[in-house]
Amino acid sequence: MTCFSFPSSLTPATYLLSISYSRTLHRQLSGLYISSYTDRSGNQHPIASTQLEPTFARSVFPCFDEPAFKASFSMSVTRDRSLSVLSNMPLVSSTPLPTPTPTPQNYLDTFQPTVPMSTYLVALLISDFQQTSVLTTSKLTDKHIAVSVWASAGDTRQTIYARDIAAEILTYYEKYFNVVYPLPKQDMAAVPNFEAGAMENWGLILYRNTEILWDRNKTGLLRKARITQVIAHELAHQWFGNLVTMAWWSDLWLNEGFATFMEYIGVPQVWPGVDWWEVFYIKVSMMALRADSLAASHPLHRPVASSTEIPSVFDAISYQKGASLIHMVSKVIIGEDSFRTGLTAYLKDYAFSNAASRDLWDALSAASGVNVATIMETWTNQKGYPLVTITTNNNKVVFTQRRFLSDRSASDDQSSDFWFIPITYLTDSGELGKIWLNKTESVSMELNSKFNWLKINVNAASFYRANYPIGVWRQLTALLLADPTSFSPTDRASLLDDAFALMKADLLDDVIVMDLLTYLRAEVHFLPLNCGLAALEWMGRLLRDTVYYPQYRGFVLDLLTPSYDNSGWPKPKEDVSSSLQEVYSRTAVLEILCGLDHAPCVTEATSLFNDYIKGAPGIPPDLLSVVLQVGVAQNGDQQFQCLWSKYADTTNSLVASERYALLKALTYTRQPWLLRRLLGATLDGSIKSQDVGHVIGWCAANPLGRELTWRFVQENWKNLTTTYKSSVFILSSFTSYVISQYNSRVDLNYFRKFVEEKSADLEGAMSSVRQALEILEGNAHWLEHHSGKVGDWLVDKYSEATKPSDICSGV
Repeated sequence: MTCFSFPSSLTPATYLLSISYSRTLHRQLSGLYISSYTDRSGNQHPIASTQLEPTFARSVFPCFDEPAFKASFSMSVTRDRSLSVLSNMPLVSSTPLPTPTPTPQNYLDTFQPTVPMSTYLVALLISDFQQTSVLTTSKLTDKHIAVSVWASAGDTRQTIYARDIAAEILTYYEKYFNVVYPLPKQDMAAVPNFEAGAMENWGLILYRNTEILWDRNKTGLLRKARITQVIAHELAHQWFGNLVTMAWWSDLWLNEGFATFMEYIGVPQVWPGVDWWEVFYIKVSMMALRADSLAASHPLHRPVASSTEIPSVFDAISYQKGASLIHMVSKVIIGEDSFRTGLTAYLKDYAFSNAASRDLWDALSAASGVNVATIMETWTNQKGYPLVTITTNNNKVVFTQRRFLSDRSASDDQSSDFWFIPITYLTDSGELGKIWLNKTESVSMELNSKFNWLKINVNAASFYRANYPIGVWRQLTALLLADPTSFSPTDRASLLDDAFALMKADLLDDVIVMDLLTYLRAEVHFLPLNCGLAALEWMGRLLRDTVYYPQYRGFVLDLLTPSYDNSGWPKPKEDVSSSLQEVYSRTAVLEILCGLDHAPCVTEATSLFNDYIKGAPGIPPDLLSVVLQVGVAQNGDQQFQCLWSKYADTTNSLVASERYALLKALTYTRQPWLLRRLLGATLDGSIKSQDVGHVIGWCAANPLGRELTWRFVQENWKNLTTTYKSSVFILSSFTSYVISQYNSRVDLNYFRKFVEEKSADLEGAMSSVRQALEILEGNAHWLEHHSGKVGDWLVDKYSEATKPSDICSGV
């Protein structure tokens, strides 16, 4: 608390309060902080940049640091003549300051006052960056908007893609929302050391290098897709978050859920030919369903009582669940035309102001004639989501709801409230329809024709899981085995994801799920294939220390060998970038097969790795990660040191995505002492602070590194928690991610006690830590109650895969 004293009592009037203050710049990744980059000649260049969200503006200047206290900010900055300054608004003047020498050393840069905005959006970047710029024209006013991307001199050529798509997406959003972009410019910049992926500061968006820099020859399609989505996300914030801001952090989802949803509206405008809603399901819906199935989840509208609680709402609930519910409203509840009309009214009504969830629902209600608030408050004000269970009797169908929990033994303080659920359905007779389950336990209906099976939640457009009678599950499995294209790719993926989640929750027999997974042998579409592989990878991680692992390996090899034989590694001159969907499928298959030491996969990867070590070109960028990971795993310290030297040499020509791939690959070593060396590099500055949490998490995911990584965290606990106390995302990653790698009751009891003892150090990260403990408990439960039955199924089907080979015949 700050208290101001005056010589005499103040009478009612308008006053100007002038405050002198100072602060030393630091290297933590928050507030106004300093960092640097090294150019190709080995010279170091200083940078000062901001990250004020959520509550770091108060560390930079005196202010009412809450989103509802909007103000216009007038910025002036003194700089060295070798540097330039960027802020939210354009530069007005640059005035040389008097010095004892004839040549001015410092300049005072003054910027236009900002539009009214929240404190966390104030931004500064002081650097010697260079820019590429383009003028785009508003589709609503014909005014010009300057779109520029700034980066170090050596990286400027990699900014052109970001600049061009940003200009297109920005003007498209203006047209889509029918609301003018109110600033004269939109700067974006690649910051070499940045905790978040990006930050949506109004008029000056800051990014990690990997999230904005793209090289046509060295950056693959997967990274290009990521860059495109991040840029679309941050530009959407210029309306959702900046123009209209949540009144308080309890409604963060109004910012982040909308920006996540709008990615899939904006990206198709610059990247047609891809069904981005299929990508939405695996990148957004699946993540949200998993996170919100935990008892330790939280409501979308979550009470936030103090600043220490704010970072915990920056999670999959605010981002992915928020986006999933918006998707449901637009696609299923009111339709896209009414949705768009309602958004425009909402943005215009609350422009340069603040709003709450109810304000959005009221605007959509007015546009559609549907009572959106009554429906959606059952989704935003309580945590979790429903499981809809179907029972049938001839043509009669009964739909029953209850909350879905991934671990039904987990304690939960949630009341047994119900949801308003839009149930869409499809039957084998071709009947397609919708019925509402109106905040009651069940509803029944009579279908118009006889059916053998039905599939609900068509194209997974709504946010719930579905369970069917055993007979229907068997019919769906038989249908997929006979013809995988009987359902849309999204419906196939949702069947797989629902089935696997239901098995983990003791709600579906293991054999039913294992039988369903066998259809993946014939699956070629990236969406259901990647969904199935994610389930198999999780299962493999838990079975790795059991007697069933050889049979599990045989099962997965049997499923994926057809895919490998069909696509496998690309031929030397094959253009693997022809289809994003093909790249998604190919990389997923290669990663899991090489991870299982599939001989043909490992042989080819090792050959490509050896070429890479020798400096030979030609590895497709999208396959570089798996090649490097296999190469590190299959080799020793010389190859490890070679890659480390390549990563650490900041003067070479590596692009940001390749350097990132190198760093991750190093964590795949099978030499514990090399893992220890890598972990040590997170303490001495050899690894950027932005990457420390990732490296510790990756090392923990290495089967040989889990215990070693946890010992490292324990030994350096004080150092790590002190250094990253204000970087909650990094703090969460090296605690929560490590904990979730464990899978026994003994581990669970140990970590519960540890977390209780260290609760003061984990204050801002406790929400994610509690979720990690619940994931650990779910892992232990599955091993205790499911691994045996799954193992019996595997032994029955794949025992041949583990018989001794002929090499033993003479023994």
